[in-house]
Amino acid sequence: MNTLFDKLNLRPQERRLVMVAGVVLFVVLNVWLVFPHFKDWEKAVENLRSTRQRAQVFEAESAKVPQYKQTLERLQEEGLWVVPGEQSLSLVQTVNSEAAAANVFVQKISPAPAGSSTNLFFEEQRLTMNCTAGEPELVDFLRRLGAGASLIRVRDMDLRPDPTGQKIAANLTIIGNYLKKPGAKTAPGRPGAKGVRRLPTKTENEEF
Repeated sequence: MNTLFDKLNLRPQERRLVMVAGVVLFVVLNVWLVFPHFKDWEKAVENLRSTRQRAQVFEAESAKVPQYKQTLERLQEEGLWVVPGEQSLSLVQTVNSEAAAANVFVQKISPAPAGSSTNLFFEEQRLTMNCTAGEPELVDFLRRLGAGASLIRVRDMDLRPDPTGQKIAANLTIIGNYLKKPGAKTAPGRPGAKGVRRLPTKTENEEF
């Protein structure tokens, strides 16, 4: 350093000014360029941890694919697939049957527009139901709908006392999920249409 100052032919006071300017420049560069990036390492570690967690979730779900396939095959074997055109009727019949078994008085059942398809395996049907029942009977009815391998659930429920004040008047929105038929293909073309030879018309024969 002294050799550099000697080459510049600086006096002691000028040398001190150069040293102070260098220190100030060093501090400014650190504050401007280095200090703002102190938290970058923490962010990188957090991103890495989050990525690893997502990867673990994906791996866990991928490992369940064989289980999902077995469940799908079991549902198909149990005959839970219903023709799409009969799904709404099937839902109404099932709800009526369970209501009768639970001694729930059904006043009105109205099929509602089908909901949007949420996955590749099931189609959704829904209905609204107005009924009257005692509290034990209504609880039994709801239990029956969700029992076993049933794919019928109550999504919305509006309860109030009936005019007599002795029973419950309920408005229910009931959802039924029906298994889609796997491997559905478009209808084949009309048999024999390929390679059919067009016969000449009467006008064409007369031209010859």
